[in-house]
Amino acid sequence: MYYCGIAKNSEEKKTAAKLASTIFQKEENEFKQISLLDNPNLKNVVIIKSSENKIIGTAFLVERFFPRDGRSIKGTFISSICIHEQWRKKGLSTLLINKCCDLAYKNKSLLAIVIARRKVDYYYNQYGFWGIGNYNIIVMKNDFKNTFSDLNEVDVKISDLMTCSNLYKKTYKNLYGHCRRSIKKWQYILQKKSYQKLNFCLYKYGNKNIGYSVIDNEGSIHELSFSSNPDGKKIIYHLMSKNNQKEIVLNLHSNHPILDIKFNFDISLKSRECYFGGHMIKPLDVKKLFLENEKQKINYLNKNNIITRYSKKTQCNEKINSLGDLQKLLRICRFNYKNEELIFDNCMPFNIPLLDQI
Repeated sequence: MYYCGIAKNSEEKKTAAKLASTIFQKEENEFKQISLLDNPNLKNVVIIKSSENKIIGTAFLVERFFPRDGRSIKGTFISSICIHEQWRKKGLSTLLINKCCDLAYKNKSLLAIVIARRKVDYYYNQYGFWGIGNYNIIVMKNDFKNTFSDLNEVDVKISDLMTCSNLYKKTYKNLYGHCRRSIKKWQYILQKKSYQKLNFCLYKYGNKNIGYSVIDNEGSIHELSFSSNPDGKKIIYHLMSKNNQKEIVLNLHSNHPILDIKFNFDISLKSRECYFGGHMIKPLDVKKLFLENEKQKINYLNKNNIITRYSKKTQCNEKINSLGDLQKLLRICRFNYKNEELIFDNCMPFNIPLLDQI
């Protein structure tokens, strides 16, 4: 007989965090265990206990809000889903994932999200999750001349976080997939950047803060915010000037404002999509997802029989059986979605920034 539910006390939460750390990174340091519990958006720690009262499985529910069209869609990330090696192949993953979805639904989340590793490609499809992310690599090459920069680059400190927050809101406001961030969330990001091996830098032009970047140890940019297009251009030229770089790699949303700026560079964009992994979403309440939408969108859903097919499914463990239906529901465009009429005028790619991935 198993118990599957919310951890009842801090000791159970710590044991669950230790189990997750041991399973995912056997060489993990103590910080990972702490960071799972320090996340300011953590809602619940879900555990499975054996008949001997031993914690043998766990997952962490992290609530976030996705801004879209002036409103925010509430979603719950199901993070660090794991079962102890000795207790696998007993159906416990199904028990755990269904319980997590049920709790997220009861907490009024419209979406459940998993960030799936390549090791588990295709696995979460069986639970109604679909990979809807659009992953982009933007490469800027400067083969013509050396660049010069008069920007000052400094490491971000706690006192800079409100500035970063305002820059982030301005740059990412129209990029579907980014999450709202409180100051506590920014503090958490600053706390764990060393664990993630990221460089978090603020750029100053004179006395003005004009932008920030998040760059990994290999030099790839994972987040970039700036106060205006001219300032964004200054930052790119600054990064090119460091060590006289000839190439910059940016892992950013395909609608990122950096692509609105004219550069005298060779710029290429490579995109990848996979329905079986990556940023995976399961809708928990189909009808409410479009309750606040305009009448024409509701009519479109009714015309294509989407609401009729799914609105009677009151249990959150019911699955959306079509990637196309999920794309219609969330108004997400994908470049490999063929032989379908346009969904809405305002459909866009979906990408969760690295810093929002739990």
